[in-house]
Amino acid sequence: MNNSRIYLNSFNPLIINNCGKIAIDKYNFPLFIDGSCRREPDFENELPSITGLCRPGFAEKLKEKDIIVYVTNKKGIGVRKVIAVLEVIKIFENHRQAADWYIKENKPIPNNIMVDETKPFDLDKTHQIHRIKDITNDIELLKKWNLLYELRGRKKQKVVQCGVLYKELFYPITLDESKFKRKLTAQNPPILNEKDWKSLKELIQL
Repeated sequence: MNNSRIYLNSFNPLIINNCGKIAIDKYNFPLFIDGSCRREPDFENELPSITGLCRPGFAEKLKEKDIIVYVTNKKGIGVRKVIAVLEVIKIFENHRQAADWYIKENKPIPNNIMVDETKPFDLDKTHQIHRIKDITNDIELLKKWNLLYELRGRKKQKVVQCGVLYKELFYPITLDESKFKRKLTAQNPPILNEKDWKSLKELIQL
């Protein structure tokens, strides 16, 4: 493991509910991408980024060579699926700096980088899981949902660019939690020990 840390993070995939399944069928999306209006991370990007949009403060902890394993939450699926393993390769001080790098390199900007060049996905392209109440108009609801992410992006500026070590968005492997001694997912992503990381690598043949 050297000096790098191995984090395990969870997210709600698009396939989690009926809204997401309709979006998958309508737009031919991969089943296990993130289902929010700002994909965090944007697994379809060649070089996905991690920000503070869904886990405020998490990106601030990360350093180059750290590894983040992404698994699904159990809700709506019943089990955890291993979706991606990302490795930190570059750290930007803010969203604008990150976006400028992608533009300079002629690469698409990940959807969770909050700049004028990126826009939220339409509501019908999401799982529609949010905490917004008393708004039924889809356009206004999306604006409010996106605004919440904008405010988080201003407060937690750091953007972490990652390389993809492993990714399976259609037929991911189920994670057998009985092989791990500790609870694997939490609001604050836990750090895996060397034994658990080895077991996980063997599972996905990394």
